Amino acid sequence: MPWQQVKDRYNRQYSRSNAPNLWNRYSAYFTKHTETELARLPGDRKVDGNPSTEIRKECYQRFKEEYPDKYVEILETWKEYDDLEDIGETVAQRQQLFGKAVRNLDHTVHICQVFHLRRVLNTFAVVHCTFKGTWNRGQLHLGW
Repeated sequence: MPWQQVKDRYNRQYSRSNAPNLWNRYSAYFTKHTETELARLPGDRKVDGNPSTEIRKECYQRFKEEYPDKYVEILETWKEYDDLEDIGETVAQRQQLFGKAVRNLDHTVHICQVFHLRRVLNTFAVVHCTFKGTWNRGQLHLGW
């Protein structure tokens, strides 16, 4: 099994989303920093209740304009920090979670090894049958 397939399978199985995008990250950032982000809007626009998607989009555009070269890094760093902040687990729980991840990765590697071993054995079986049949008919030419 190619490495890319192993990586994709692992990511599908253990990641929270298939393809994290910046809009989703910004939406989470916006939720935690609503007042700061609404302050980016021009004028004295007042938003009551939950801001609409259009307002969030406008705030996102202004965020990207304010940090044109750094907005991706800012959102990714914030996401990492937010994930660490929300862990709330004991060391023993983290060790248990790490052990589970190691066992799952070990299982994935074992499956890959078995798959590769089957391919090798099938190849040897084909070569053996071909060699045996050719030898029995007296048609074997070694090319020496």
